[in-house]
Amino acid sequence: MAFGQTDLSIVINAKDKASGTFSKVGGSLGKLARVGAVGVAALGVAAAGATVAAVKMAQGYEKAMAEVASLGVPTDQMKTLEEGVLDLSRQLGVDAVEATGALYQAISAGVPPENALAFLETASRAAIAGVTDAETAVDGISSVVNAFASQNLSATEAADLLFATVKGGKTTFEELSSSIANVAPLAAATGVQFSEVSAALATMTASGTKTTVATTQIRSAIQSLTRPSEELTEIFKAAGFASGELAVQQLGFAGAADIVSNATGGSVSEMTALLGSIEGVQGVLGVTGDQADTFAANMDAMANSAGAADAAFETMSGSFDFQMSRVGAAFNTGMIEVGLQILPVITPIVEMLADRLSGAIEATVGAVAGFTTGVQDV
Repeated sequence: MAFGQTDLSIVINAKDKASGTFSKVGGSLGKLARVGAVGVAALGVAAAGATVAAVKMAQGYEKAMAEVASLGVPTDQMKTLEEGVLDLSRQLGVDAVEATGALYQAISAGVPPENALAFLETASRAAIAGVTDAETAVDGISSVVNAFASQNLSATEAADLLFATVKGGKTTFEELSSSIANVAPLAAATGVQFSEVSAALATMTASGTKTTVATTQIRSAIQSLTRPSEELTEIFKAAGFASGELAVQQLGFAGAADIVSNATGGSVSEMTALLGSIEGVQGVLGVTGDQADTFAANMDAMANSAGAADAAFETMSGSFDFQMSRVGAAFNTGMIEVGLQILPVITPIVEMLADRLSGAIEATVGAVAGFTTGVQDV
């Protein structure tokens, strides 16, 4: 396939643009290299290698941002998000591409694009406090905010309660994020406050119950307590409530569980007959009887959890490791910004080469096919 005048024009124009752009970014790369001279020397990165690295890093960031844009985010907001994520990366020492992945997750979970950066910052700070990554924190916080929308929980409040749960129990932010959906929708639907779910999880995991099991047991207990049955309804009526569902709405999960526990004298067999599920019984036992005082203490902790995640973040941010992560993020975001200046210049060249290579391959395949057909015919 011939190399035409149009192709030549593209290359010449791109070369002219590239020479101007590269002269500008050369100074940026030089300044960036001088700032990180020790690190650059240690890694043996030459100027050409730094340019390639900048393009490679910008390529990954551009791709991640394109995925965000694919969610239908307006173009004018994308520019704000692109700059905002890089600023957040420098501020908190988080990886820009990973932060963009968390941004994608937040917006796809329903966070409005205009609120996404604030949500991402809250989740990133909570991730640092909870020793996890931003995507995990976004997953957990968005699950809570969405499930308990009727309770008007903010992202900050959800993060504080999750962190207080980690602090009070034997669980992690990651475990909570991956399992909270087991119980959150039903708890919210029956009027149980997220603070009570958090206190129950802290209490039950502290006594050795795994997080996934605890969420299942709490969900099963709520199901059982609100399930209409003649025997159970009579117990709640004797306590002054028309049904178990009303008792849960007015007293909370633990209050309704306490009525059943008292009515049965804590008998596991009687509670099993009433509730119809051993998981439900375990959920009730997890917040009543011997666990009642611990649960009450955890409820107090949840009531005073405001600022818990930020306080933990401040502790973590004073470490040498955190400050070194900021140094690394500052260098990497600088490289990304330099690479983003280069990409528009070299993209037309790469596109042309890709088209030409595809055409050459097709022509070669056709020629080989013709040759083999001719040989077979001989």
